[in-house]
Amino acid sequence: MTAGKATGGGATGEPRIGPFLAVAHAFTVVTDEPSLTRHLDTVLAPLATASTTVPTSHYRLAVRARPATLHADDRLLIRADEPSRPLAHLLHAVNEAARRSTSACVLHAAVADRGDGAVVFAAASESGKSTLVRALVDAGWGYLSDEYAIVHDDLTVQPYARPISLDPGSWQLFAQHRPDPPPAVTALLPDQWQLPVPDPVRERRPVRAVVLPRHVPGAASRLVPVAPLDAVRLLLGCSFSRQEQPGRDLALLSRLAHTVAVARLQVDGLTSAVDVLRNVGRARSPGHQQR
Repeated sequence: MTAGKATGGGATGEPRIGPFLAVAHAFTVVTDEPSLTRHLDTVLAPLATASTTVPTSHYRLAVRARPATLHADDRLLIRADEPSRPLAHLLHAVNEAARRSTSACVLHAAVADRGDGAVVFAAASESGKSTLVRALVDAGWGYLSDEYAIVHDDLTVQPYARPISLDPGSWQLFAQHRPDPPPAVTALLPDQWQLPVPDPVRERRPVRAVVLPRHVPGAASRLVPVAPLDAVRLLLGCSFSRQEQPGRDLALLSRLAHTVAVARLQVDGLTSAVDVLRNVGRARSPGHQQR
């Protein structure tokens, strides 16, 4: 096993992998298919932890029989005839548990580190965040997350280095990263690549800029500054925690929008987008004023 030592096993003696740490959610995984266990050990490797803290959840995937099932501890999460569904649900369950494990402000965003600090790419699903952050990592940026920006009161962002999830529409752009799971695992995987990033950023990083990406076919990649008041409204729309702590999120995101550059990114090609982002936030964007 690559990610973590075996920590016991399931009821029938399968090896348990982990512990892993998703933000503050510690967990282990056991499956009844050894090749799937090895695959997950590789995919989840960046989340491996040496902590001796007792894991909060033990996930068990049973995929050999039908229906396939996923349990968290003794609780059934899903039962399905399609064997890929429990695995997809495992990744979703870990995401949700990770989000709930922190009291910080959580934005729907990807995060990459340019070397001088983090750039947060806040946007809804299917906006190309994961595709963009994969391209930035290939260009030498550090990886923090493709799902959550966990923003703390000191305007630092906490890593959540889950594997980068790429939908089929992006696969041709990253053929060099094509996964090669064993045949026994292929039928168990969702129709989405899960690409672990070796050596992700491990420490909280100061936010240097916030970027709101949008794919615009045929248009040149460029940054358009966003005024702080507009930025606050847009960022609140990306916040998962605004319902629980609306006042806290409003104050924090207002401070963020008045402290760092915020811009819309019009994206056509990835190469030009990466070039445009090299200097974002290094100096105040035109029109970005304290208010």
